[in-house]
Amino acid sequence: MINKSFWKQVRLGFTSILILVCGCVLPAGCVFSRTSANKTIVADSHQESKDNQGLKRRQIDNIDLPFIDDPEVIGRWVSVDFVDKISDFDPSNKRFRGELYLKELTFRPNGKTTEPFWTWTRGKVIHSGDRTAADYFILKIDEKMYLFFEWKSGDYTIRHLKPSYYVLKKKR
Repeated sequence: MINKSFWKQVRLGFTSILILVCGCVLPAGCVFSRTSANKTIVADSHQESKDNQGLKRRQIDNIDLPFIDDPEVIGRWVSVDFVDKISDFDPSNKRFRGELYLKELTFRPNGKTTEPFWTWTRGKVIHSGDRTAADYFILKIDEKMYLFFEWKSGDYTIRHLKPSYYVLKKKR
């Protein structure tokens, strides 16, 4: 006869394997299911879209984009704020009160960045791992160049929320 502690150990072991294989911890309420194409889908209660079995899907973008040069974006950009909308940004009044997760981002020629998972093309930063294509906009405010970068985190990919923006200032 198998006791309850055995099943707890099996669950703990399964969770550990998921963390090692997936590289992440799943939020409570997530389940695994098989689709007819034998692809595993992580279902989350906050998503909008559903597959043919009623399971909710992770949101992904088209990342198969051609490279278009944007000489204005090349260089080092340092994070100065994080806002819900571009119009919320005020250079004299930082909105985000905590420590910014993204410290800086350097755009290199030919669509490269300092991060191995991010590439870029005019107006987009492509994350190969998350399969997202985030918009970026460059605005000149008070004679300084600012880059507004859509932050497509799990709030976007899993919960299908509208992305917020990192605001980065160009370093000369």
